[in-house]
Amino acid sequence: MNTKYFYFTSDKSSIVELCEWIESNTGGINPFNKAKIAYHYNKTTHKTGYNDIMLYKECNSSRSL
Repeated sequence: MNTKYFYFTSDKSSIVELCEWIESNTGGINPFNKAKIAYHYNKTTHKTGYNDIMLYKECNSSRSL
């Protein structure tokens, strides 16, 4: 797949793990395969927090602007 995209989720979701499971157990395509991942920790209280996750893919194009 040669498509650029970005996708936002958090570690509260299991969508990334679900896509990995689908790929390894059913032969389906994982749209996040070879995507770059960026994490940002958000503190919600003094004891808890969660990670925002951005997955993105840039396609390599030989076309010049």
